[in-house]
Amino acid sequence: MNNPYAPPRPGGQADGWGAERPLGARPAGSPPEPGRPGHEPAPDGQQRPLREWTGAPQPHTPPPDPEAVREATRPVGTVVMLMLATLLVSGLPLPWQPAALAFGLPALVLGIRAIGRLVRAGLGRSPLIALLAGGLAFTSLMMLTVGSSIALWSIQMENQRCVANALTISAQDACAESYQEALESAVSGWASLLSPGG
Repeated sequence: MNNPYAPPRPGGQADGWGAERPLGARPAGSPPEPGRPGHEPAPDGQQRPLREWTGAPQPHTPPPDPEAVREATRPVGTVVMLMLATLLVSGLPLPWQPAALAFGLPALVLGIRAIGRLVRAGLGRSPLIALLAGGLAFTSLMMLTVGSSIALWSIQMENQRCVANALTISAQDACAESYQEALESAVSGWASLLSPGG
């Protein structure tokens, strides 16, 4: 056991309890001297601990170019207008309903190109891309609906005439029943054509 009242040995210094430490070292728990590694100078004269090392420095991502962003977002308005036109025209009766394809196809092409421009402009995480993607998916669904109406043109036209002349609930029910039977017959005919033995 060290004597706390013994003089320090040559080449070392004693702390408060007589334990020796290397010459020039500071006692445990005391703040490092100014200018020593591990601390940074602060404007108020106090010593500020150096930030902990968290790994390799993260690369700095430059902000998007405003001109590139402006050019990338310019066709978005046109795409939105084409989507709205597709939605409105697809709700029209035959023979006007197929005109929705004239708006839906350009909307899909321009929408995909607009998404590519937004990504190249550095807006890959922009919510605008998610909105455009959802609008394109909905436009594709409407175009499939219009395409099915074209494939069932005669059945759709007959159902429209029946519903237009139906003045009572029983007549409307009869139109719906006839329409369902015609659809089942058409689907059965297509299935027989596509079957290997057909």
